[in-house]
Amino acid sequence: MDADTWFDTEGADRYELAEQSFRVGDDEVMTLLVLKSEYMMAR
Repeated sequence: MDADTWFDTEGADRYELAEQSFRVGDDEVMTLLVLKSEYMMAR
């Protein structure tokens, strides 16, 4: 998915990320975001 789904940063729509969510408790969910571009992580 496009990174601008999660990030309100100029140009985020040019980058992609992977998302995975899973239950970790009765009322808790953990979501992992994996950025597919090292350049975006440096900004």
